[in-house]
Amino acid sequence: MGNWKFALSSIMGHKMRSLLTMLGNIIGGASEVLIMALGEGMRASGLDEVTSPQKNLQVYYKAKETEEMEQEAAEMGAILGTGGGEMNELEVKEEWLATIVKDFPEVTGYYVTKQTTGKINYQKKAVENVNITGINRTLMGIKKFKIVAGRSFQESDYNNFSRGM
Repeated sequence: MGNWKFALSSIMGHKMRSLLTMLGNIIGGASEVLIMALGEGMRASGLDEVTSPQKNLQVYYKAKETEEMEQEAAEMGAILGTGGGEMNELEVKEEWLATIVKDFPEVTGYYVTKQTTGKINYQKKAVENVNITGINRTLMGIKKFKIVAGRSFQESDYNNFSRGM
């Protein structure tokens, strides 16, 4: 019992040191628990991402012929002292995708995008170097976007290249 009295009198005699010691232990313990929880959560998230069935799978391609042509153009550019011109990419045809998707019943939909930069004009204003992304008609059904104002494109809009207004 004497040890308890001595310990309590030491704590009461050095209140600030005792408070700082307790605070250090509380913060240290809490930070250890937090770091362990974050690590476990990240591990579980990564494991779930790898082992669960994919909802969205993005496939990027570059044709082998295009890579070889770019290499040759870069070499020619270095020889001629130019940047080597831009190469035209081979375009994916939707018929190709439709044929491929038939072989994979797990794939419920697909869409194609094409990106470029350009100049946008509206009324008397113009903006240069704007990123423009074109999509095919299946994107809206796959992404399940909600249209806030206006209407979705109709079949006639796609066939007539209309702006959908």
